[in-house]
Amino acid sequence: RYNIQNLYSQYSAKARYQSSSNDFNSGLLEYSSYSFAGSLIGVASGTGSIYDCETDTVVSVLGDKAGLVFGLIDENVNVSKILVEMQSGMLVNAYSYGGLVVGESKGTVDDVKVVGMLEPFTNFMKTPNMPTALGGYAGLVSGGNISNIEMSQSITISNESASTGVEYLGGIAGLVTGPSEFDNVTVNALSLIHI
Repeated sequence: RYNIQNLYSQYSAKARYQSSSNDFNSGLLEYSSYSFAGSLIGVASGTGSIYDCETDTVVSVLGDKAGLVFGLIDENVNVSKILVEMQSGMLVNAYSYGGLVVGESKGTVDDVKVVGMLEPFTNFMKTPNMPTALGGYAGLVSGGNISNIEMSQSITISNESASTGVEYLGGIAGLVTGPSEFDNVTVNALSLIHI
């Protein structure tokens, strides 16, 4: 069991491997078949707790499942007090699932703030294909308990066309597939924008 506290990042993370499938299963230990990118932690797995995470400078992440803070928060991981203070130039490049906080979330997460800017800016990009799902918190929530989230950043996606687009887009989660509970969630963004 691990306990990690007081994390701050200005790191840009690029995990360039692109999987041919979106069906990740941590129970089968398929980590090597995917790439995960986060400015603090690519994969938070096993059993543990993470407390007080922050990023507030221009970072860029690239991976199958990518978030500005985490690539994956797996089941049996508890994370609390996450702050993302958005700046122009912060960019998530997700092959499959992307979020302003995490690419995929399965664990227990509490007290998340994504503090937006007044003006919209491109914060998600098509690289090279359009991702399946994008969200203000996570692209994919495949289980877990999510509580006390405030999201106030508009989502702006570049490189969309009339024939391509994100299948699932949400202020908190692009796609929810597993047994999940959400409590006390607020989205107060200007808008969800496709460009």
